[in-house]
Amino acid sequence: MKLRVLPYKSFSASAKELVHALGRKAILKSQTKPISRTVRKKVLLNWGNGSPRFDMTGVTVLNKPAAITIASNKLTALTKLKEAGVNVPDFTTDKAVAETWIDEERIVLCRKLLRANSGRGIVIAKEVDQLVVAPLYVKYIRKEKEYRLHVFNGQIIDAVEKRRRQGFQENTNYNKYIRSYEQGWLMAREGITLNDKTKEEAIKAVTALGLDFGAVDIVMGPKNKPYVLEVNTAPGLMGTTVQSYKAAIENWMKDL
Repeated sequence: MKLRVLPYKSFSASAKELVHALGRKAILKSQTKPISRTVRKKVLLNWGNGSPRFDMTGVTVLNKPAAITIASNKLTALTKLKEAGVNVPDFTTDKAVAETWIDEERIVLCRKLLRANSGRGIVIAKEVDQLVVAPLYVKYIRKEKEYRLHVFNGQIIDAVEKRRRQGFQENTNYNKYIRSYEQGWLMAREGITLNDKTKEEAIKAVTALGLDFGAVDIVMGPKNKPYVLEVNTAPGLMGTTVQSYKAAIENWMKDL
């Protein structure tokens, strides 16, 4: 049985890495070419594509497009997670509410873009006059640790910690509030210790969004309480993480 991997964009590096790791067991699926009747029983692994341009009737799909559409929108994702009882930061669409948070000496992240990554579209507001018009305002969680936990089929398959890139702190792009590679952070796996509650929140977040797999960004707030920030449906992959997905997918396919 061959696994079709459908990328969210044709040049997705992470999707190509995954297909390469799986070798003859997988192929990269065209974004537009229909699935022929002869492969209807094949499995499609949807790598972040919320709007496929072909009929999926009768196809077994890992990460259905509707679930990806919800997960990839910051507002709908946080709303869904909160409704399911997942620990998430306080958020609002009301600028007036965001002003009260700043009055309480809290920092607010104004998200001007609901579908973006790597910190794009985020304006950091420490004063009321720094607030901008945005569709989403999120109360910043004071944190020491931030992790990315990869969940597949209800199991944690890999975990990394976001740590400061050495020699980057003097760079003008460095940002301690938005922990992306562009702002001076990288993924490290040495010396990571995760408590059971953190793992449970990650798994619960993926389930709450109706996903079969995802990379959960989670921070440790005051009193070591975990807060889920978002779930990535097409995360970057390299090295050990690629092999973790390969092993999880191959193990899952044995039961088909």
